[in-house]
Amino acid sequence: MLKSISNLGIKLSKKEQRQITGGFWPRTAQACALCGGEWEAPLCALPYNSPCI
Repeated sequence: MLKSISNLGIKLSKKEQRQITGGFWPRTAQACALCGGEWEAPLCALPYNSPCI
């Protein structure tokens, strides 16, 4: 499906791309906490059931 969408010939914003590919990876300690992860600067360890992935 992603390949089909990629061939539409239109440019998607980063937000639209994240919606298609399944979310985002937290980049701050606060965002990591909201996703239920553990912050270890500069990375966030997310659990398998995080709503952010």
